[in-house]
Amino acid sequence: MQQRDYKTNIRWTWQQLAGMRWRILVNCLIGMLRICISLAFVWVSKVIVDVATQQHGEHIWLWIGVMCGIILLMVITSAWNVRVREKNRIVITNKLRERLFSRVMRSQWHGREALHSGDTVNRLEEDIRTLSATVCEQIPAFIIACFQLIAASLVLFTMQKNLLWVLLFIMPLALIVSKIYFRILRRLTAEIREQDAKIQSHIQESLLKRILILSMGREDDSVSRLDDMQDSLTASTMRRVTYSNRSRVFIQIGFMAGYVVTFCWSAFGLVSGAVTYGMMTACLQLVNQVQNPILDMSHYIPAFVQSLTSVDRLRELADMQEEKKGEVQEVAGPLGLRISDLSYTYPGNEGPTISHLSCDFRPGVSTAIVGETGSGKSTLIRLMMSLLQPDSGHVTLYNDKEEYEMCPALRCNFRFVPQGNSLMSGTVRDNLLLGNADATEEEMRDALRLAAADFVFERPEGLDTPCSEQGSGLSEGQAQRIAIARALLQKGAIILMDEACSSVDIRTEQRILENLSKGIQDKTIIWVTHHAVVQQYMSHSLTMQPQSNKAINS
Repeated sequence: MQQRDYKTNIRWTWQQLAGMRWRILVNCLIGMLRICISLAFVWVSKVIVDVATQQHGEHIWLWIGVMCGIILLMVITSAWNVRVREKNRIVITNKLRERLFSRVMRSQWHGREALHSGDTVNRLEEDIRTLSATVCEQIPAFIIACFQLIAASLVLFTMQKNLLWVLLFIMPLALIVSKIYFRILRRLTAEIREQDAKIQSHIQESLLKRILILSMGREDDSVSRLDDMQDSLTASTMRRVTYSNRSRVFIQIGFMAGYVVTFCWSAFGLVSGAVTYGMMTACLQLVNQVQNPILDMSHYIPAFVQSLTSVDRLRELADMQEEKKGEVQEVAGPLGLRISDLSYTYPGNEGPTISHLSCDFRPGVSTAIVGETGSGKSTLIRLMMSLLQPDSGHVTLYNDKEEYEMCPALRCNFRFVPQGNSLMSGTVRDNLLLGNADATEEEMRDALRLAAADFVFERPEGLDTPCSEQGSGLSEGQAQRIAIARALLQKGAIILMDEACSSVDIRTEQRILENLSKGIQDKTIIWVTHHAVVQQYMSHSLTMQPQSNKAINS
């Protein structure tokens, strides 16, 4: 993970807060108001003690009434501050998550995801939560602490200016010593965040592949690996705690030294008559008002360090190259797809997956793409849809009037069924509406019949039959048939089937093929398959061979 300089990270964070900065300002103003009220409480306390000790009790109830009013204001502003802070945290967290999730979802795909899905989720959850806490809590608290330090110092200056200089010398000296550990804390925080992301990735992947792990009898290994990773995280966390505690020790020493100096100063002042009891009460309160902000600032250092690490991780998401999609472009009429001298190599691979491939899928014609595993069939589908960009060659979409160089904006002209179980969590209806959000119930029923997925109507819930994560609760074959129905609801003129019936029995597959041949007119069908039965229903076939990738049309 790249660690950027502080100024760059602060500038990036400031840009991300566009439209939300006023919320932080309001929070700071409320906090400053609370500090002014607390200083008024110190002053009133001094007056009450002086009135009581000097036997001028005729006004004491008036001042006690003022004190009660101040206490009420402190309670009100404290509650108001919490409400505003929590609202800000929720709003900013949601906005940041939405922006970065949008960036990830719209990022250009290069055949392999740059980050593990668990790591990405960890960044969108934990790192955004950390940054939001810093922006909504630590930064306003830091600003308020600075205001408190200045305001309390001015009040103390009017009472005992020499005492103020002593306090302002002791605490910053301790703070400077504590900063020795700043870089170490940042390095350890980055290490902890990466370990935490690995743990989440392991848990997420293990849960997704739980049946596989159970079938192989490797559940103990999975749990043991999690235990090892957590031990490593614990060790790193405790190292950070150790360095953080060392930093705090210097601050606490300075804090206690300041309090002792103030107490002794006031005690000797009482003996000499230079200090009243009210003055002593006020000074002992003000020493906390002066030193607490400095102490709080030292506590914010680990939070700022952790936040800088989170910003580094979030910027990796923000820096993902966004796919240049442009305005969606629907092309009318029967469509064909022409492949011209196409080559593609996955990043990191030595040899090409597809090399100098040329073929033509004519409008309204159905074609089966067959070939050995690794011959590039699925890669070709991704290139057709502009999910991948070719190293050389062209993919052209055409009708009887025009030709279009394939790009993401033309992807809407395809109906796509990917390999395996591609259902989303929700209901059958939810999954079908992904294909066409405006589809009527009758259109959904027709699509299910064409896809031989009318078993849905036999379920008590019908279209509202639940689909758990990855279609759990349905067989692989049932999930594939619903995915076919979902694709049929789309509006594209080219239908791409990538092993769409790999988990369906031969009889059901034949039924699907017969339904499609009768129920779909003027559509170009491209069907990647290993099954010979599919070729019987296709007008043409394209055989792909590994390495050479020579296409044999028949």
